[in-house]
Amino acid sequence: LPIVSGFVSGDFIVFAAPSITSVHVNSTTGGNITADNLTAYAINATDGDGDQIKNITVWYLNGTAITGLYFPFEGSSTGTFTKDYAHNQNNGTVTGAVFNSTGGQDGFGAYQFDGSGDKIVPSTYTPPINAYTFAAWILPAANNVVLADGNGAFTSMRVSITSDGKVRFDHFDNGDSSCHTATGSTTISLTNWSHIVASMSSANIMKVYVNGLVEANASLSSPANGNQGDFKIGQGATGQN
Repeated sequence: LPIVSGFVSGDFIVFAAPSITSVHVNSTTGGNITADNLTAYAINATDGDGDQIKNITVWYLNGTAITGLYFPFEGSSTGTFTKDYAHNQNNGTVTGAVFNSTGGQDGFGAYQFDGSGDKIVPSTYTPPINAYTFAAWILPAANNVVLADGNGAFTSMRVSITSDGKVRFDHFDNGDSSCHTATGSTTISLTNWSHIVASMSSANIMKVYVNGLVEANASLSSPANGNQGDFKIGQGATGQN
């Protein structure tokens, strides 16, 4: 057993940790095939202090984490810090964005970006060149950058909202030295939260999903040119909002 010496003076409160009875994992078809989606459910989740509980799950495949970044923007977030729950814990440094502890699609927290220099930068995260997926819940007030990557002077990948409210996914093609774009068809709601996804496959196929539906795709001849290293949330790689 650990031995702790010393003393604590003054009043303090010990909070009870949440508990669950079990975790159930369901697949889309029940057949556990490769194309199935998996959903984890916490059964009988309770908190001794009566606090609300948010389920934060990190998925692993054959012992290897498949999530590179995971920012749920929950209670531990502040005006300068937000926690990354993925295995590498690339916690984010927040600049300018305002945290609302009761905001977000689930009411557990969200950041508001004003389009004037606000951003969140993970500590050491470098996205893969291809075969990746980025997903986010958004409630846009205008056409802004959702996330982007590059080298500070050049953008290799960007997800943004266009001036007419569509999701746009840009990716630079190292093969033909041009920017390929996939743009969704849905005008994103300004009053309800929307779930958006930008996906790049190992076959260099770009796809845009809005609220679970595929809305656009594009093909590249080869992956991006590798100008990674300046990944940001809420701001483009070259500083634009």
